[in-house]
Amino acid sequence: MESLDRRLLVDVVDASTLAVTGEGPLYNVLALEVTEEIDRAGVISVTVPATDTRALALASVEALVRLRAADGFTAYGRLQQIASTGGTSRAERTLTGQDLLGELLFPSTGPTAEYDNCAVTSII
Repeated sequence: MESLDRRLLVDVVDASTLAVTGEGPLYNVLALEVTEEIDRAGVISVTVPATDTRALALASVEALVRLRAADGFTAYGRLQQIASTGGTSRAERTLTGQDLLGELLFPSTGPTAEYDNCAVTSII
């Protein structure tokens, strides 16, 4: 049985193998928000307490994260911004970025090659 405080987990993962990096998932997650879009990259958002030093040490800008909920929902995204909100009594940090569809915006996503009017057999 899963405890109630472990219903939202955020893993910082290696981009090539999707293996968890660091000391495991971020447990102290206040909120997860995933907005999926049909015609563009979606948005991910993770809210953690500003005092959670472990979360801030593991999650950095450009980190690839896997968001997991207790009901089996899983999403991936790359963090692009870390912002602080709230006052001194309830200070929070919000980690936001695009889902993996946003990776297609970068020209390094696939191999770059130029071909002239040569036969296909000479390319392969």
